[in-house]
Amino acid sequence: MTRALITGATEGIGRALALALAAEGHTITAVARTEHRLKSLTGQLDGPHAYLTADLTTPSGLHALTTALRARPYDLLVNNAALVPAGPFDDADPHALQAAIRLNCEAVVALAHAFLATARPGAALVNISSTLSFAPKPGQAVHSATKAFVTSFSEALWYEQKRRGVYVLALCP
Repeated sequence: MTRALITGATEGIGRALALALAAEGHTITAVARTEHRLKSLTGQLDGPHAYLTADLTTPSGLHALTTALRARPYDLLVNNAALVPAGPFDDADPHALQAAIRLNCEAVVALAHAFLATARPGAALVNISSTLSFAPKPGQAVHSATKAFVTSFSEALWYEQKRRGVYVLALCP
């Protein structure tokens, strides 16, 4: 049985992975900003699962999660949490753009670093990216750019970590 930590676990890909991995017998730690949604999710999972409420766009939320990753090794980290600012770049709220960069890039780096510090051979780091990392489109400038970062970062880590037997990949739906 493996221990998996999934960010952005209450929606979309994160939720689907939490449900599927739990059904296969993996122990899940679900992470998201909203506690009642985390409770609902973990209540649907069979077995001893946990959740952590954290806003990864804030220093305190990111610190809490990196501390948890370093305290007890996980076999799988799925960096799924993301913000998707959409619309014309020049109309966007600069604070929303900065929050997206913090979550989509800075949090991915910090969590990967904490995870890899204790990763054992056979562990896996999955960073959720996007096909927009290869083919950006108008109205998604910052999202496309942050996902290009995630894809490149993941590929570089794959080269670094493969000799340790730690798998790293960017999933690009």
